[in-house]
Amino acid sequence: MKPAGPEEEATHATDAASEAGAAPGYLPRLLSAAAYVSQAACDRVLERFGLNRSSYRLLEHLAAEPAAAHALAAATGRLLPAVEKHLMEFRSAGYAVPDGSGTWVVTDAGARALECAQLAESEADLVAEDSRELREALRCLIASLRRGQPNGQIPS
Repeated sequence: MKPAGPEEEATHATDAASEAGAAPGYLPRLLSAAAYVSQAACDRVLERFGLNRSSYRLLEHLAAEPAAAHALAAATGRLLPAVEKHLMEFRSAGYAVPDGSGTWVVTDAGARALECAQLAESEADLVAEDSRELREALRCLIASLRRGQPNGQIPS
């Protein structure tokens, strides 16, 4: 049997890609992988400021409206001990402080951290489409579809 030439190999690769693209659920899996990579990039941005998604949203809420711990917990639907923990972290980072009445307010440093995190998050969203990580995640997704792994699980 004659070995496959470059044209036949290209045709085989195209056929394999077409099969993966035609697989049921391919597009949702592809979109899910892209969203995952984008979210991971946003998480790394927040980590640079000592924040996570939960603390970031809480600091945003506090920046919009200063509040006491119990009012902040009620407004955000979070448990008071969790809110108090975040508030202590904000104080340690210099992002928020309580006033004399127990109302927490965002400091200038906290406002700058929020602004920088928002800008960096926006940049990460813009760059995500062209990032090496996105290409790698999509390559893994396509490879997992070829192997028939459920839900397009990305190998670790």
